[in-house]
Amino acid sequence: MILFPAQMRPLLRRSWSLAAVALLAAVVGSARAGVVDLDITAEQQTIAMDPRGDLLATGSVRVGRNFGTIGVAKMSGATGRLLWRRHLTGQRRKPGDGVGAVAVDASGDVFVGGSLYRNFRSVFAVAKLSGRTGARRWLTIVPGVAAGKYGIDGAVTHLAVDRSGDVVVDGVLADAEGDLASGIVRLAGGTGAIEWQYQTDVSVGEAIAIDSHGDVVAAGDPGAVKLTGSDGHVLWQDSATPAFVRALRIDAHDDVVLGGAVGPQQSFGAAKLSGSDGHLLWTATVVTSPGYWQSAWDVGVDATGDVIAAGFTAAPGSGPILDVNDNTFTVAKFAGDTGHERWRRMIVGNGESGPAEARSLLVDSTGDVLVTGMILNTTTCFDWVVAKLMGASGDVVWQRTFDGTETAHVCQWSPGEGGGPAPPHYGTDQDIGEDVMLDAEGRVVAVGLLSNRGRSRVVRTLAVKQLSQATGRRVE
Repeated sequence: MILFPAQMRPLLRRSWSLAAVALLAAVVGSARAGVVDLDITAEQQTIAMDPRGDLLATGSVRVGRNFGTIGVAKMSGATGRLLWRRHLTGQRRKPGDGVGAVAVDASGDVFVGGSLYRNFRSVFAVAKLSGRTGARRWLTIVPGVAAGKYGIDGAVTHLAVDRSGDVVVDGVLADAEGDLASGIVRLAGGTGAIEWQYQTDVSVGEAIAIDSHGDVVAAGDPGAVKLTGSDGHVLWQDSATPAFVRALRIDAHDDVVLGGAVGPQQSFGAAKLSGSDGHLLWTATVVTSPGYWQSAWDVGVDATGDVIAAGFTAAPGSGPILDVNDNTFTVAKFAGDTGHERWRRMIVGNGESGPAEARSLLVDSTGDVLVTGMILNTTTCFDWVVAKLMGASGDVVWQRTFDGTETAHVCQWSPGEGGGPAPPHYGTDQDIGEDVMLDAEGRVVAVGLLSNRGRSRVVRTLAVKQLSQATGRRVE
C-alpha cells in the first residue's frame, strides 16, 4: 500500500492512473523476487513530485512473507510512463529494508530516507539519486551514539530540503543506552557528508519543516524543537507541546502551526507556537464526543494567517473510547491570531456509521479549501472523496467520490495502534484519497488508492484524478 504526504505541492499536467501491479513491476522489475505488495505505514512519506511534475514513488517492497527492500520509481506526470526504477538494498539475500521518506531538490534530484538492514542490524540511511537517471549519487549511514537494542540502530521518518539543496533528516537513533531517541541530521546535498547531528529524549519524530531563515523545526508526540540550520544549535525546545503531532506548517511570520490530537483529551485540532521562542500562542479543538481520541491529519495556513485542519472526529454520541467505527470526516478553520473557531464542516456518506477521515488539504490562492480522504457509503463501502469548501464559510462548493471495481459484502476495518484508524490494509473494498494539489492551469489533481478486482485477488490501484476547480468534474 502507498500513502501520500501533503507536504509536496508541485505541478502535474495530466490525469493518469496505474494499477498496483504495474507500479510493483516498475519499482521491482522482477516477478522472480516474489514481490506481493507495497507495505507502507500511514506515517511514511512515500510520494513526491519533481519541479517538472513527474512522480517519484517509493515503497518497502515485500520479498517473501516477511522482509523487503526499498524500491524507487520515477514516472512521467503527463503520461504515467515509467522513466526509471532503482533498488536500495542493505544486505543481499536478507532484505529487511524500510522506506520512511522521499523529497526532491530544486534540480529534480531525489532524496530517499529509511532503514537498511546491514550485518543483521537496521541502520539510519539516506541516499541521493539522480533525478534524470536514478543513478545513486551517494549513500550515507548515520550511526547512533551506541549500538541499538534488538538490532535496531536507527531509521529515517521525514526529510526536508533547504534552499541550498542540503537535506535535513528526522527519525530515531540509538542513544548511549541503546534505546531509540529522536534524531535530526543535516547532510550536505552534494556529498552526503554529515554537517551536524542532534539527538534528544524529547519525541520530535513526527514532522519536520524549515523556516524562512533556514532554521529547522521538528515536532512529535508530544514535543517540539527548533535548531539553527547552520550548526544544529538548539534555539528552543518544548518537551510537552499540547498536541500529538501529525502535521506541521510554518506560517508567514515563521510561527509554528501543529495539527494532530490536541489537549488533555487528545481532540481533533491545532496549536500554534511562537517561532522565536516556542511558547504556546493558542490551542484550538473540535470536541464532538469527549473521551474519544480524535485527530487532525493535515493543517494549512491561508493568506490571512488563518489555520485549517483536516482529519477525523468522533460521531456525536459515540460510545466506547477509542472505538474507530464512528469517525467523521472533519475540516475546521481557526483564527490565526487567537485560535477561535471560524467554522467546521463534517462530510458524511450514506452509511449508518463507520470510520471516515480527511487525509490531506490544500488552501488555494483565494482561500478556498480542497480536501481529500475517505467516507463510508452503504453499497460501495469506503469511498475516496474529494471536496472543495468555501474558505469564508466552509460550505461545500462541490464533492466527488471515486469507487474501485471491488465490492465487499461486508465493509471491514481494523483499528490501528492507540485505537486510531489503521491504514487500509484490512478488508477488500477500501478506496481513499491521500493528496490533493493544483496544476499550472489551476486544475485540481487528487491522488488516491482504489481497490480493484484482479484475476485472483484485489489489486490496489494508484490513481491520479484531474478535476475542474470550479465544478469538480473530470478533466480529460
